[in-house]
Amino acid sequence: MLWVNAMINGPEVPPISGNAPKQLCIILHGYGADGFNLIDLARIIGQEFPDMQFIAPNAPHPFEMGDEGHQWFSLYERSDESYYQGVLSAEKHLNEFLDYQLKRFNLAEENLIVMGFSQGCMTAVHTMLRREKACALVVGFSGRMLGSMDQIKSSLKSKPTICLIHGKEDEVVMFEYFNEAKSKLKDCGVECNHLAVDRLGHSIDYQGLKFAVKHIRQAI
Repeated sequence: MLWVNAMINGPEVPPISGNAPKQLCIILHGYGADGFNLIDLARIIGQEFPDMQFIAPNAPHPFEMGDEGHQWFSLYERSDESYYQGVLSAEKHLNEFLDYQLKRFNLAEENLIVMGFSQGCMTAVHTMLRREKACALVVGFSGRMLGSMDQIKSSLKSKPTICLIHGKEDEVVMFEYFNEAKSKLKDCGVECNHLAVDRLGHSIDYQGLKFAVKHIRQAI
């Protein structure tokens, strides 16, 4: 594949049907990980959607803690405004990637699912609310919604359905951010389906995946 402008890229799983893709699912990893960290979700979800193409791009920046990973934006300066400015930068990379992949597979936004974990969730929710056309669904695991209500509302361009899943025992992105995100989405008039998972930390479990699959099926 020809990548333009040093575009982000990562592992892919084609439709198990062997047909041309009818849907596209983009999976965004968390802080310090890479696309291979989550691409196995495609092998699980793909059993339910045989015509779905999956891509898990590596985030655009090397992991700032020095390991062999990637990050969507820096967490070095621990402030909400710094995080917001970071996700604004990540949005540009993700939008270029999404536009390219939709054109590559000749698919429309209504055929697009964007899924993210932790920092990938933050990037997915932020970006997809600011695209001109709504995608079919955003699925966010263990993340939060960055920006003040003024910042979010002033840049809101589309209202895709959003599915949020969060462990009640999350020790990395605290559970309170799950409730905050629900409240922000409600104030924006964005439909939000949500699941709080008992006895789950900063992770994705079968219950959360089952919930996600249910809403993907409804969306497409």
